[in-house]
Amino acid sequence: MAKLNVNKTTEAAEVLINGDPAVFTLRKPSIEEMQNYLNSQVVVTGRKMHDQTLRARCNFFDELLVEISDLEDEDGVAITTDRKDVIPPKIKARVVQQLFEENDFTVIKKN
Repeated sequence: MAKLNVNKTTEAAEVLINGDPAVFTLRKPSIEEMQNYLNSQVVVTGRKMHDQTLRARCNFFDELLVEISDLEDEDGVAITTDRKDVIPPKIKARVVQQLFEENDFTVIKKN
């Protein structure tokens, strides 16, 4: 039988940066936060749609980040949540994509 951990309040992603692992821990978003995030990915102005996915993912990362482990800058100074602005956007976006957009389950249609 499948078990669903309903009490889990955070999600962690391990990212290899130059071969060394760093861990980013984000809190689980509320339904409203998730909906706002999804809505912010595309902006419609008049008859044009503008892809804002990268910006939306980075903002979502910044809102939900609660802890950074095993990450430092080139001078050996730890990168903490207070210094999250130095984390490259492509890392922020990939963490959000991995934790909140990719499924860790399979849906099988039953007749």
